[in-house]
Amino acid sequence: MYDKNNIFAKILRGEIPCKKIYEDEYVLAFYDINPQKKVHALVISKGEYVDLDDFSLKASKEEISGLIKAISIVAKKIGVSEEA
Repeated sequence: MYDKNNIFAKILRGEIPCKKIYEDEYVLAFYDINPQKKVHALVISKGEYVDLDDFSLKASKEEISGLIKAISIVAKKIGVSEEA
């Protein structure tokens, strides 16, 4: 069951600030506040999904393609893509 008070939901609602990299109607991408590597970004769906399995089962085709597109855009923006 989706918890509307999870940290990512709070970030999406703007209750917790983030250093935004990219945003569109389907996703929000931002830098991790506790990076594990030099560059550590998160790309999260704006939909109410509990994990990637839940997302892959319930998300619309537009949400899924939007996430994939966003990951590519973010990778280029932060310099971790071969095309960066």
